[in-house]
Amino acid sequence: MYIGKLLRTAVLSCALLASASAWAENGTAYLQSFMNNVKTLDATFTQEVVNEKGQITQTSFGNLKLSRPGKFRWEYLQPAPQLMVSDGAKLWIYDKELEQ
Repeated sequence: MYIGKLLRTAVLSCALLASASAWAENGTAYLQSFMNNVKTLDATFTQEVVNEKGQITQTSFGNLKLSRPGKFRWEYLQPAPQLMVSDGAKLWIYDKELEQ
């Protein structure tokens, strides 16, 4: 269940960024079509944590790869390397700094 939610969140995030004009015209249909048709995805990302004042307090960078059904690799490169991998049934998380 957690794997599905994480995968769904990743795909939804990518879909939102894919085409602002198409999203604005018919967001629900566009998102449904995107979800139904994506077989693989390879992306780099930047994640920003913003405090209540709107200031960026942390920036992370990484890569995301997914392959249907249910397989993905989510890797944070900076500032704290971490790897999450799923085969569709299990989720593995490796934290480089903790060596586990």
